[in-house]
Amino acid sequence: MSNKWFAHKYRIYILGGIITLSILSLIAMNLFLAASNRELKQIRDQALDDVAARQIYLELDHLLQPDEPSPDLSRIRDRLYRLFVKEELLALHVVSVDGRSLFSRTAVQLSAEMAEKMTPAALQTAAPAPEEILTEQTSVTGRRELDVLLGRAVLYSPEVRPRYYVFFMIQDPRPPVMNTLEQMVMLCQTIFVLSLLVLVWTILRKSVRPYEKLISEIKAAPSAASPERASEFPDEISFLVGSFKSVIDKLQEKEKELESMHRQAKERAASSEKFARDVLAGIHLSIISLDENGTFLEGNEALEDLLGRKRIAWRNLHYGEIFQNSPPLKEAIDDFYGDPRPLFREALPLTPPAGESLVVDLHLSPLTDPHGVFYGMIGVLEDVTESVQLRQKMQTRENLAALGEMAAGIAHEFKNSLATISGYAQLLHGNARPGAETKRTAAVIQEVEELVRVISDFMEYARPIRTEKAPLSLDEVLREVLDAFSERHPEIEFRRELVPAVIHGEKALLKKAFQNLILNSVQALQRQKTAREKRVEVRMEFPTGRLVGIQITDTGPGLDTRHLSRIFTPFFTTRPEGTGLGLAVVQKIVHAHEGTVEVWSEPGRGFGALIRLPLAPDTSRPTTG
Repeated sequence: MSNKWFAHKYRIYILGGIITLSILSLIAMNLFLAASNRELKQIRDQALDDVAARQIYLELDHLLQPDEPSPDLSRIRDRLYRLFVKEELLALHVVSVDGRSLFSRTAVQLSAEMAEKMTPAALQTAAPAPEEILTEQTSVTGRRELDVLLGRAVLYSPEVRPRYYVFFMIQDPRPPVMNTLEQMVMLCQTIFVLSLLVLVWTILRKSVRPYEKLISEIKAAPSAASPERASEFPDEISFLVGSFKSVIDKLQEKEKELESMHRQAKERAASSEKFARDVLAGIHLSIISLDENGTFLEGNEALEDLLGRKRIAWRNLHYGEIFQNSPPLKEAIDDFYGDPRPLFREALPLTPPAGESLVVDLHLSPLTDPHGVFYGMIGVLEDVTESVQLRQKMQTRENLAALGEMAAGIAHEFKNSLATISGYAQLLHGNARPGAETKRTAAVIQEVEELVRVISDFMEYARPIRTEKAPLSLDEVLREVLDAFSERHPEIEFRRELVPAVIHGEKALLKKAFQNLILNSVQALQRQKTAREKRVEVRMEFPTGRLVGIQITDTGPGLDTRHLSRIFTPFFTTRPEGTGLGLAVVQKIVHAHEGTVEVWSEPGRGFGALIRLPLAPDTSRPTTG
């Protein structure tokens, strides 16, 4: 069988298939048009009827709204007449629910059956729902026979009570169609057949040549040149289809392989990126990465917190701009880029753009590719500000403790010397002649005793407190102190509000603290020259479940608010005879018991202090009231 015969045979196959499809299409279209045209026409007609009737109904409902208590009937009839003329109605009847005719006009002759339908009785029998319009297609006789649409409905008030029965008639709103179904089918068939003939002729002219060329190219291809390959197919069409299928199968296999490789690569990249982000986010140290030129690449959230700015603000910035306020840190990075190898610097000052100065340890490491070529740097900044401050505080505390012990030792020596002086002064006083000598020796003894008291207070303040804590009833300690002051100072009223509370502490020290505070109030009241009431109040309270508060207030002259900031400073006093160590000792004792002390005062309004101490761990807050 020659190639020429194959070409003619394939043309016949194509042309016969096209003609067969054309005939089947014509038959199917005729059947479809005959079956669906009637249903479409019914749907269209019903939709047109509903739209036209609904428009008249809405206009009537608008005109007959009960917006006036006593509507003007003549004006309503005038509006209805204008509606009748505007909409070109053939008939319009409006009847109220009590049977009165509001408007009635007819432009055509109605049959008895039609007139019967347009009565309230017939409408009530039909019983339409609210806003439902009963429509009906019919015909009437005038100068010529007309197809009309009859509409009937009930207008309701907002309270859903019937107000009016309305009946209207309009000309059939359906548009004209072709005279017969056969004419439409014939027109469609003619257009389709002509189009089909043009399409067939074009396809036969333009598709055969590329097809023949394609066949020859496929046969000349290396994969199809072998006789075994060509003998697998009975004709050229099968050969063409098989060759295309083989190529498509191979392309699909390659596409699937590429998609799988691409998906795996994306998953690996996403997994690696997520892992790196999670690692950076989970590290509390600040991480910064720079390229080989020192330009910012990446950082973590800890770096943002350290420097007080978002990473986006550092994009494409040189490290010199990022750390421009921290020269020592910038110099360390300069040294690293001068010789890229691991570098560590400790306790470098860092000044963020916003916030207080910090102290950081810096670790720098180079980044190199598999060939050892330097392409960037990764740095770790560790905030050691608190550690440095803690070391400084510990050193200061040790120095102060050593200084305090030394001062206490010196004070002890002074105290011993003063004891000797006091002994000799008392001997002289005993042997002195009455008069001036007795007064002088008495003055010496008094001054020595005052110095001994000051030195004793200073030694008590300067010596480190070593408490031996034990369960202690705080209310009992306060009761003992207040009873003692009440006996010694009957001119002063001592009020108390004490509740049971157990703490861990040393009774002697706490008693000393409360005595100093109450003594401070008593001395202030004794200096008071006005006739105001002299009173000291001690009240216990529980601000939280694990703390007990002791509030001590008086009605004395008070202090200038400028002095409150220095009230606990050693040797600061507002009394000429005071040593300025009483409240300093109070603060030291309270701090030794892990508590806090606050004071307040205003001139003429007295003085107040609040001590808060932790309750014993196995003690719950007592109930009061």
